[in-house]
Amino acid sequence: MQIETINVDEIKSLRKELGYNNAQELSKLLGFGSATIPRWESGMSSMSKSHGLMVEAFLKVPSFREFILSKNGIDMFENGEWVEEGTIHLSEDQMKGFMKDFAKYMHGDKNEK
Repeated sequence: MQIETINVDEIKSLRKELGYNNAQELSKLLGFGSATIPRWESGMSSMSKSHGLMVEAFLKVPSFREFILSKNGIDMFENGEWVEEGTIHLSEDQMKGFMKDFAKYMHGDKNEK
């Protein structure tokens, strides 16, 4: 059986879409050397199937991403990260800030932050 894994263009695209602008940061989160994903993205080396599956799971499966982030001491819910399509989790303080900014916007203070 042939297992297809994510390609480097998709890694780069999904990584940036999720807010991981630094490939080194993602490498470290996944327990790779800091230059691993940058080398894949630049074509300097190729990834193994197991590494490809791990990266793909992190980028495409919110529960796997939550697991990896929690192992790194990061609570993805506190960061307001999207965890499911159409769902975002905010802390109480983040929600209050959002509502305050939204009220200003609705009352004509569109340029004020």
